Amino acid sequence: MNLVDAQECLQRVNLYRQVHQAQDLELDEDLCKQAAKWAAQLAEKDRLEHSPREDRENQGENLSGHTGEQEIVKAVDRWYGEEKDYSFKKNKFSGNTGHFTQIVWQNTKTFGIASAKSSTGWTYVVARFSPPGNLIVTPPGEEECFKQNVKKADKSLEKAMKTLKIVKEGSDPKKFKAPGKDEQKEVLEQINRIRGSHKVNPLKLDKKLVEDAEKWAKKIAKNDKPESGNSEDQGECLFTYSGPNFKLSGAVDAWHGGKEKYNFNKPGWQPGSGNFTQLVWADTENFGVAAAQSKSGKIYVCARFSPPGNVIVTPPGEAACFEKNVFAS
Repeated sequence: MNLVDAQECLQRVNLYRQVHQAQDLELDEDLCKQAAKWAAQLAEKDRLEHSPREDRENQGENLSGHTGEQEIVKAVDRWYGEEKDYSFKKNKFSGNTGHFTQIVWQNTKTFGIASAKSSTGWTYVVARFSPPGNLIVTPPGEEECFKQNVKKADKSLEKAMKTLKIVKEGSDPKKFKAPGKDEQKEVLEQINRIRGSHKVNPLKLDKKLVEDAEKWAKKIAKNDKPESGNSEDQGECLFTYSGPNFKLSGAVDAWHGGKEKYNFNKPGWQPGSGNFTQLVWADTENFGVAAAQSKSGKIYVCARFSPPGNVIVTPPGEAACFEKNVFAS
């Protein structure tokens, strides 16, 4: 993440703070470095989790993750978007408004932000704040601490409010539309180009696999949790997307990204590369894909393959099966 992006994020944070009657923050180089270090670790873990408290003494932390091409500053907009759920009457901490209250916390003075991208296509954004927000001191207690530090929007700041409205409207994502036959065929062509580069035969679009993929995508979207199916005669690749401008091709890019974690000199099952090896598995012939959106806005992509990949038969054993089916490009 470059300095220009960090400064743009700072400007956006300070716009929100001005509207809520808080002083501007200053960009802190050390906080940016610490945020970058944790963002890199999240990209390696490929999941969102807060850093250990002992590693960020006297610092608050906001996290965000998204897939697809998206400006980093949109993470700030999502954090501020929690403002609609905050109760200025109760003046209390809530897990679904903590990002917002940290952004506008009166006593916070400095800010740092960074991002890193994982091999599966997820971008992880980490922001650090000092002194930390959401801090409760007794006395005076939780309600008074939040009342003093989280102010209502000042309606008299007309210019800032208009800008804020434009920012919020501009950050609204496009409505999700389930991929149709044309997009499925485009993705199939994309996969077959990848398979061609790995010296294996192209796949065919299979109606039954599309239907099965659609059923499972809808189920995991309903549960809002990416869980593998239990079909023994089909292979599977899953992808979760968070952010605007969804493209089915992004799932394939993420699956292919697992190539970076596969050692062709040591054929066999390797963590982080299962989607990739299924994508290029030589014995697979047919393919189906679908996507569905959850109530939270996340999009779940499910692809099914037949015959399934990553299959180990003994004999000849794991190494021989992968050597026979997964080739370097």
